[in-house]
Amino acid sequence: MIVSEFRKNEARVFKIQREAVTELLWELLNKYGNTLLDLPEDSASIFSMKWDREKNELTFYALEFAEPYKVDFERIQSFVDEEIGVTAQSLFTDRKPYKRILVDQKQDIRLMDESVYTS
Repeated sequence: MIVSEFRKNEARVFKIQREAVTELLWELLNKYGNTLLDLPEDSASIFSMKWDREKNELTFYALEFAEPYKVDFERIQSFVDEEIGVTAQSLFTDRKPYKRILVDQKQDIRLMDESVYTS
């Protein structure tokens, strides 16, 4: 990317539509997902995102499996919606804005015991 001079009193603007906003969110979350979810930088995780525009809710999570298998993302999303709900009011002010869940190869999902992981 070429960096050009930015003059005094100059403004640079972009205005984007819904698809581009989704693209921007996805790219930024992929770039900063490890930090936001407190993952090691060398994590081999995959990310998933669902933006429910009607509820104004965004779900983003990382998965890392010992062995590859087909993941039922809709089942994970249903678990989050029904069993967890909103985890944080802010990603930047809440101490730990995420919850931990276990998803096994049978697609059994359960909330992890957080007391084991307190620091």
